[in-house]
Amino acid sequence: DETVHNQVVIQPAGEVVVPIVFRPTRRGTYICDLITFRMKSRLGFFAVQFDRTTKLKIPVYPDVIMLKHYLKLVRSDRTYRMGVNRNRWRGHGTELDSLREYHTDDDSRYIDWKASTRQNKLVTKTFQSETNNNVVIAVDCGRLMTGEQDGLSSLDHAVNALLVLSHIVLNAGDILSITAFADKVVGEVQTVKGKSSIAKVTDFITGLEPTEVEANYDHVFQHLRRTHRR
Repeated sequence: DETVHNQVVIQPAGEVVVPIVFRPTRRGTYICDLITFRMKSRLGFFAVQFDRTTKLKIPVYPDVIMLKHYLKLVRSDRTYRMGVNRNRWRGHGTELDSLREYHTDDDSRYIDWKASTRQNKLVTKTFQSETNNNVVIAVDCGRLMTGEQDGLSSLDHAVNALLVLSHIVLNAGDILSITAFADKVVGEVQTVKGKSSIAKVTDFITGLEPTEVEANYDHVFQHLRRTHRR
């Protein structure tokens, strides 16, 4: 809805490229549907004005700066700063991946005592995760997600978290599905895999908007039960 004023001089039979800079304040997909042109006569005695419809879609993506910060923590194996429990869970991969410094919430069974002796500090083993896991995420786009904290809606905060989680899942080689719902399912991304799918996921979650209806959790769980066997 913001009006942008750019003034240029066009010579007879000439051509001018006019750059227009938009400064979005919200994530989402915006449509620039009307551009107004106003041309003055050479001596300025009169002006001609006309409109052109464009239907130009402008996607405003989520907080990628925050994403880079958290992915850096993942790459440096510091996910404990994100609140991730580092305990090894049943079914975790058994192939040794690397050694790192021991943290208080690590399983003491995986301390490498030889490496700990050499480095004079506790060192623990990390293992490669199993891949091809099916990760299913349901995103509430109902009325309660319209509330705001720190200048962002609850849905915006959820989308930012989902963006980080999606990158982790796809980089790990797992299979990701996302279902957005309110009183009904409003959109889905089904069974994507690999780093190349990150763009598809980002485009999908960029367009999510909260609605003024109550979220129907019974409906979405029934839907997920039908569409996901695992």
